[in-house]
Amino acid sequence: MDYNIKRFYWLDILRGVAALSVVFWHWQHFFFNGTFNDMMGKIIDKSHYPLYHIFRPFYGQGWRAVELFFTLSGFIFFWLYSSKISNKEVGFEKYLTLRISRLYPLHVLTLFVVIIAQYCLYHTKGYNFVYNDFSAGAFLANITLTFDWFSSAITFNGPSWSLSVEMFLYLVFFLFCIIKFNRWWYALPMIFIGYLLRGTFLDSMGTGIMSFFAGGCIFYLFNWQMNTWSKKWRIYFAIFSMPLIIIGSIIFRYIAKIELPAYFFELAIFPSIILTISLLEASLGYGIGKHLAFIGDISYSTYLWHFPLQIIFVLAVNFIGKTRAVFYSPVTLLLFFVVLITISILSYHYFEKPMQNYLRQKWNNRRLSFRN
Repeated sequence: MDYNIKRFYWLDILRGVAALSVVFWHWQHFFFNGTFNDMMGKIIDKSHYPLYHIFRPFYGQGWRAVELFFTLSGFIFFWLYSSKISNKEVGFEKYLTLRISRLYPLHVLTLFVVIIAQYCLYHTKGYNFVYNDFSAGAFLANITLTFDWFSSAITFNGPSWSLSVEMFLYLVFFLFCIIKFNRWWYALPMIFIGYLLRGTFLDSMGTGIMSFFAGGCIFYLFNWQMNTWSKKWRIYFAIFSMPLIIIGSIIFRYIAKIELPAYFFELAIFPSIILTISLLEASLGYGIGKHLAFIGDISYSTYLWHFPLQIIFVLAVNFIGKTRAVFYSPVTLLLFFVVLITISILSYHYFEKPMQNYLRQKWNNRRLSFRN
């Protein structure tokens, strides 16, 4: 790795856009007639959602952004950690501390906010919002970030299921690197293993493994291009490869009427987007990306706060005597996003980062005292 890149600002922006896409997808929560399990398999008419003509792709396909999260994680982790873990510059304890300090504090905070908000809703209206499994077992699985390892049931702060998959992927990745399998020819079979798990009781894990290691393979392609191709050819490739894939998929889907496979986004579209963006940023510089990267900084807060905020909005609507029809209004949509982004910014600067720094400093102090 002969090039020097400290941060991919535009990939951070992409992660932020992905988080907002999930929020649009979950706008349907406001119109659920019952719980998540009651609505499984039912067709929901979204044509009356606020500004539907503009945000239709996000209302309809926003769930795919979670697959994009996994693919981005794969690219970034192979870039940041694969060599360091393989060379034993980063040990398991440090690695786990870095990851837990990133995920855990906000996960626990939003988990308890959901519990309080659901309690208020149930004791004022007699129902829970979207999810209704608040058993001790579900709570324990949430606290330990293992709730999607053994069950596909979604509980408490529902969107946080992906954190459980992320934690599993972190462990698999560390093992993958420590036994020096961090090469593209080992990453490719992992994609196939993930594919085989799709459709089984480990479907979420399969999706995570397939997407994560697809991101890893894309990093190896990026790394090879950075070290062997001239700047001019990297730019040409980045500019023309992504449009060709999009045009090709349109021809297949809408002209030839050939249904694209379910994993097309994980293995073609998302990796291509990541490769295109990373090549352009590495070759041309980040431009205004540095000034917009806050969208990525707050993406984790955006992702974890949006469901608790939905419950709070429902409580507020009930309190003022309005019906759920208010959520068809563009004004409500705008208000929700303004509040969500404000909370996310405050959460990032005054909770996420301080807690990360505190936990990492505690680990450093413990390590130093152990050495002494």
